[in-house]
Amino acid sequence: MISVILKAAPVLETVEMVYCMGFAGSCSMESSAVRNLLFKSALEQREVTVKMAGLRTITLYTRPKVQSVRLDPAPEIRKAYLHIARPRVKLQFRIRPFLDAGTGLTCLTLRGMAIKLLSSEYKDTPNLAVQFEDLRILSVSLDFSNERELIFLLKLLESCPNLQQLTLSAVDAKDDTALPNFADHEERLSKLSCLTKSLEQLKFLGFRPQRYQKELFIFLLTQATKLKKMAVEFPKDQEAAVRRILSVRKAPTQKKTTKYKQYYLELEYPVEPNCS
Repeated sequence: MISVILKAAPVLETVEMVYCMGFAGSCSMESSAVRNLLFKSALEQREVTVKMAGLRTITLYTRPKVQSVRLDPAPEIRKAYLHIARPRVKLQFRIRPFLDAGTGLTCLTLRGMAIKLLSSEYKDTPNLAVQFEDLRILSVSLDFSNERELIFLLKLLESCPNLQQLTLSAVDAKDDTALPNFADHEERLSKLSCLTKSLEQLKFLGFRPQRYQKELFIFLLTQATKLKKMAVEFPKDQEAAVRRILSVRKAPTQKKTTKYKQYYLELEYPVEPNCS
């Protein structure tokens, strides 16, 4: 039915499908006219296919019963928000061609299982084949005990030379013994051009002062020379440990708020004078 509707609307630019029960099995959307897509799968949704080459923005949420997700390339895409729920069965996931074609992206958000699945698609690729020169905002959720996810994050950051805002959301926290060795990634991190040239805002959500997260946080605080704002969300009982970490870079302006059992701390750093 949705294919019939899209074919009958050749100038339709925006499509919003939220929990549409009539597409409980497979939903395949194809249009060259649509520019903006919001899609939240229904509870019984099994397959999602998007073939919209003219997309400028996409917001996609799946639910646990989804078994297949495929996004075809959309070379004009500017903003992408992908939230892939943890599937109940093995998920067939094909997003790499979409990401490879999205060289004009300005904002990319990967939530849920998205980065885990993408890291599998790129596992045999030492570096991404494209550069996201226009990407200014990157937000990712990842498991810091998963080496493959961390490596994919490195690949992504290496391809974002002009990144200005970075948000890291920690999920599936595990004991220190299960975490990778930060030293294995430090050299590669030190070569990221965005750290010294463009990164202005850093946000760390779900932060726990475990070994890898702690060392990464300290590294970013000390190496991001253009940093203007930083925010960190953490459990209330970890405030002392978090403040010790933050002491590596003093901030004259601080603001603390409380939400549920978490603290949210915002800091602002003075802009370094331009001596040129």
